[in-house]
Amino acid sequence: MTNSENGLVLPWREGSGIPLFTEVQKRNLEGIMAKLMSAPYIEGKRADWWLKVKNFKEGTFYVCGLTQGENERSETFGSLILGELRGGKWVHVGNVGSGFDQQQLTMLLGFFRTMQGECPFEQASIGRPVKFWTKPIVKCEVRYLEWSKDGKLRFPTFRKLKR
Repeated sequence: MTNSENGLVLPWREGSGIPLFTEVQKRNLEGIMAKLMSAPYIEGKRADWWLKVKNFKEGTFYVCGLTQGENERSETFGSLILGELRGGKWVHVGNVGSGFDQQQLTMLLGFFRTMQGECPFEQASIGRPVKFWTKPIVKCEVRYLEWSKDGKLRFPTFRKLKR
């Protein structure tokens, strides 16, 4: 195992990637790159014989509001604003705007309109205009890659609502 400027480089392995990916999960690393052994390496060029396998995590967070949608989402919403209760205070952990189809966007907008409320956060930089705040009573399961240094979810994707 060596460190490079772009990440941790584990020794290459031939055969099944499952044991390697298990090691990546144990070390909480971002993922692995897999390549078809018989294919050539072409420097600086993306090729179909490379596969990025990411070590995604899942978490459950409260829906605290919705951001205003733009373009094709202007009639629905852009993302769900997510929060977590820590030490008795609500903390903004990020927004999730991917993983929805058009039917879900319309249904979720109607669902959350019925529970509008006040902003639960003392301080939060949402990054987008807020459509409306909701009472933080509904949980949302998301898949994400990791936490950013400022405590936000990186690459979150909506999975489902939870009660």
